[in-house]
Amino acid sequence: MNARRINAAAGVILAAQKQRQTPAGIAAALEDAGLLQSPESAAELVALREEQADPLIVSRFDTSIEPAPEEDPVLIVGAVADNGRPVALLLDLENRSKVARWLAPQLEEAR
Repeated sequence: MNARRINAAAGVILAAQKQRQTPAGIAAALEDAGLLQSPESAAELVALREEQADPLIVSRFDTSIEPAPEEDPVLIVGAVADNGRPVALLLDLENRSKVARWLAPQLEEAR
């Protein structure tokens, strides 16, 4: 349940009721507000949610982009997921340090 969508729908319904709208008029107001979905768009939304429920597995790292001195210190790592989808990892200083600590023992073992 999405509280924001429910509150938005309730607001549209209340406004329509104050104008003494018929049930069809209330439905038309909901449609005008973009709060009604076709079965096709609802199915697309369910499919999208199911697709995003699976973990995104990155199989290739292509590039990293250091920020300019005047920008926030966020490293951007460009990658590609197993399904070919592009991925951008945004790592601030704290997260960069965390990843470095994870990798440091492996780097020392490789020497």
